Amino acid sequence: MALATISSRFQVVIPRDVRDQLGLAAGQKLQAFAFENRIEFIPVRSACAMRGFLKGIDTTTIGREGDRHTRPRRDNRGRAPAPVRE
Repeated sequence: MALATISSRFQVVIPRDVRDQLGLAAGQKLQAFAFENRIEFIPVRSACAMRGFLKGIDTTTIGREGDRHTRPRRDNRGRAPAPVRE
């Protein structure tokens, strides 16, 4: 297990083995989340870089949907879609 220390300026150095395993680079952006009693960092990647990363994954076993916020879909002008008429 790799350990990190929080500096007096609240900076954290990600250990080299973790950086190498995740392919992180200096200056890369990370999203920080407080989840239960821990901090999670998620690397921000472009949509092009993410293409195909879920191929073959079984999404029926994902159980963390309670911590996600969902919004109603909007069109490109920010309006809610019209109701579907039958």
